Amino acid sequence: MPVLMYHHIDPNPDPKKGNLTIRPDTFRRQMLYLSRRGYRTLKCQELLRYIKGDLVLDRKAVLVTMDDGYADNNVHALPVLKKYGIHAVVFLITDRTEKASYKNRAVNYSMI
Repeated sequence: MPVLMYHHIDPNPDPKKGNLTIRPDTFRRQMLYLSRRGYRTLKCQELLRYIKGDLVLDRKAVLVTMDDGYADNNVHALPVLKKYGIHAVVFLITDRTEKASYKNRAVNYSMI
C-alpha cells in the first residue's frame, strides 16, 4: 500500500527543514492527480481492514498522512483535501500539543 507522507506545506519553505516542506501548489497538483486518476484514499480503519484481509480494494488506493500536525497542514492542506474529497490521517506529536496548551493557558478557548 503506497503511503504519501507530508510534513510541512508552506509557500515559503524554510531551508533548515530540508526536504520536509512542499509548496501548496505542489501539494494541490498531487492531490488533483490522485483525484483525476481515480485513487481511493484510505482512512486508518480501512487500511487495517485491508491488512487483515477484510477489505478488498476494487481500485488503486493510497494512504495520505500529515505527520506531526503542524498548523500549516490545516491552513494549506485541509482546503485542498476537502476540495478533492481526499482522506488524510494526521499524526500529532502529543507532547508538543500538551506543551502548547500549557503555554497558551490564557487563551479563552470558548471563543474559538
